[in-house]
Amino acid sequence: MTDYAKFEKLIEEEEEREKQEKEEERVRKRLKYEKEQQEKQQQYDEKLRAEGKDPEKERAKHGGCAFSQMRNFANFSPDENSKNGHNHSHAHNHTHDHSHDHDHSHDHHEHAHTAPKSSCGYMPYEQLKQLDEQRKKEVQPTLEEKNKKKKEAVYAAKQDGNRLFKEKNYELAYKVYERGVLIINGMYELEEKDEDEMEKVECLLDLNMALVCLKMENWTEAINCCKMAIQIDANNAKAYYRWSEALIAMSEYDEARQQSLKAKEIEPKNIAIDRQLQTIDKLQQEQLDKAKKEEQKMAKRIRNKLKKEQNIENNG
Repeated sequence: MTDYAKFEKLIEEEEEREKQEKEEERVRKRLKYEKEQQEKQQQYDEKLRAEGKDPEKERAKHGGCAFSQMRNFANFSPDENSKNGHNHSHAHNHTHDHSHDHDHSHDHHEHAHTAPKSSCGYMPYEQLKQLDEQRKKEVQPTLEEKNKKKKEAVYAAKQDGNRLFKEKNYELAYKVYERGVLIINGMYELEEKDEDEMEKVECLLDLNMALVCLKMENWTEAINCCKMAIQIDANNAKAYYRWSEALIAMSEYDEARQQSLKAKEIEPKNIAIDRQLQTIDKLQQEQLDKAKKEEQKMAKRIRNKLKKEQNIENNG
């Protein structure tokens, strides 16, 4: 049983880092949103005071956030407001158990009929800010360290994919190679030498995926993988060679010859390409001979039919 712990561990570490980055971005956006809400709240408080109203009492009536007050002032319904582009969900999931006894000394009967107050349901701004500051103090991996880990994961994918290929586990090998490509595409701000290195590895992974597809007789996907490799390296003879292999399997001999000739231009002394061209010539000739025989058979059947019809007329 093959051990893929090395590959999986590197992938898990990378996914955890990406998850943390997304969470930090979410917190930053929430901080920005909460700050905007605070500013709105201050504006509405000023408006209320200008109207001779007490902001605290108004919030007690209509809910604690600026949006709740704004909605109340405008006399909007929740559905109407949602059409105006406000994506802030005020979900009132209150599950108060009103079966318990209210042993209050006052006689405020209206208390039992008070509507649930709106609540944003989010962490308070100050708490979010504190959390963000705490995370800033934590030691975060540098971009260089992240890219280094990703490089390790890419080479692990290449290594494990090769092992799977040798074991003829082609489907899983394809997925592992593909994962390596995805990791490379998630790398950014690389130094020039590292970028060149990763481009070469990506091209190699594309070619490996093409070979796997040839083994699985998935000709169309094999061609797609070759095209991806050529986008990285237009002078890669192996990409044109494997593209031709897929076309040969599809009996597209004219187009296969074109790809083989492109490979031949790049590597004129490559014996494998010469053999591929010979194979194309042989198979195409067989195809032509077969087609010619079919035409001859068809022509013979037509002649025999015409001859029978003529004999019938003569005898009639």
